[in-house]
Amino acid sequence: MNLKHALAPLLLAALIPLADAALLAIDVGHSKANPGAISARGQSEFEFNAGLAQAVFNHLQTHNIPALQIGQDGAMVVLRDRTAAAKKAQASFLLSL
Repeated sequence: MNLKHALAPLLLAALIPLADAALLAIDVGHSKANPGAISARGQSEFEFNAGLAQAVFNHLQTHNIPALQIGQDGAMVVLRDRTAAAKKAQASFLLSL
């Protein structure tokens, strides 16, 4: 089983109690300009986190939990911009991977 797909249900289980809190924002946590460490398989943290963020987002959507992805395209570099995007969307919770 792919690690991203194994972690997504665990994160979902942790987030389900927050479902009544309205919108959940999921931040990839890295960018293409700052991709983070490279794994032994040659995958950057950005690539791994982007896949994990997508898997978590898909699981939330499957359970009808409103969610928003931040930084998925890799263009958002500044942390302040990420938190500002969550605040602008009126997210009740920000998960930064």
